[in-house]
Amino acid sequence: MRHRKSGRQLNRNSSHRQAMLRNMASSLLRHEVIKTTLPKAKELRRVVEPLITLAKNDYIAHEGNYEAKKKEYEAKQEEYKAAKEKYETKLEELVTESEEYKSEQEEAQKLIGFEKHLENFKKSLKADLKKRFKEKHSKLDEFDEYDTAKKAKESAIKPVTEHLARYRQAFDHLRDNEIVAKLFNDLGPGFATRPGGYTRVLKCGFRTGDNAPMAYIQLVESQSSEQVEKTE
Repeated sequence: MRHRKSGRQLNRNSSHRQAMLRNMASSLLRHEVIKTTLPKAKELRRVVEPLITLAKNDYIAHEGNYEAKKKEYEAKQEEYKAAKEKYETKLEELVTESEEYKSEQEEAQKLIGFEKHLENFKKSLKADLKKRFKEKHSKLDEFDEYDTAKKAKESAIKPVTEHLARYRQAFDHLRDNEIVAKLFNDLGPGFATRPGGYTRVLKCGFRTGDNAPMAYIQLVESQSSEQVEKTE
């Protein structure tokens, strides 16, 4: 008998179920709406809603310092984007001017669908260059700027909350700094006046093949939610 044993097993062992729900929670917080089976959607609510409450309570407790911290985080985000764009442009320039790319371009002209072949070759060259920059600590200015901005962005993610225990608790469930930052910076303050019920489950028919009941699970008051409602 399963008396007093809450939660669904979902035909998985404990570690598999925990990993699956962690990935689904990250996807839901990132995209604000996902499609899955109805039992998984109902089980996912038990994971996501306490995390949003955690972030909401943190915002209410430290509302005075929130705006300053968010401005600092957004400034570092912009700095990171600008440095990344500059770095990618420089990489593109180095790749297209390299002898390897030019010789490959001449050979590729003889092939059918050579554009796709060249694009794949360019990607592999970029990956190789990035690896070399990291290993040899290259003096390329654009790489140094990008690396510094990336570290600044990562350091800005952690102090989104003054209560370090709350940050660690959320990170333990999600294992993704970017999603934790969104949780404390955007979702917590966004639901500050809502006393619960942050997610909505909408049934959307049955899956072809095994006839499993399907559903959308979404964060209420999000733009993604409005789009799903229009399509239903």
